[in-house]
Amino acid sequence: MTGHSAIPSSFVLYDGECPICRAYLALSSLRRLRPDIAVLHARQEPELIADLRREGFDVNDSMIVRLAGLDGRPPLPLTGGDATRMIHDLAADGGASRRLALWAIGGSPWRHALYPYLRAMRNLLVSLRGKPLVP
Repeated sequence: MTGHSAIPSSFVLYDGECPICRAYLALSSLRRLRPDIAVLHARQEPELIADLRREGFDVNDSMIVRLAGLDGRPPLPLTGGDATRMIHDLAADGGASRRLALWAIGGSPWRHALYPYLRAMRNLLVSLRGKPLVP
């Protein structure tokens, strides 16, 4: 992306090198269900990564979800269990088994306790693939 004008107002930012992240987003069918929300591979978005880091958010710590605000100002990004909960809520349509899988990670009451383990697993899997964390 080039310049602030190219950054979508609503997006999900994730590490596309992480198989867990890719699988969760594929399971959500977010691209199909909500084409108004950009699903962005963090390694292809260095300007957005830099902007978010200046705001205190790091995709190496969490998926990041930001939805356009009604008042025209961008809201604070959602991270961790709040981000997976939003993805769960946005992708609520679909079969029962898909909804159950999305709920187990993103909609459940234990999502905040589970997220640090998912992040550690992401870091391990990315490392095993020979990739560094998102620069």
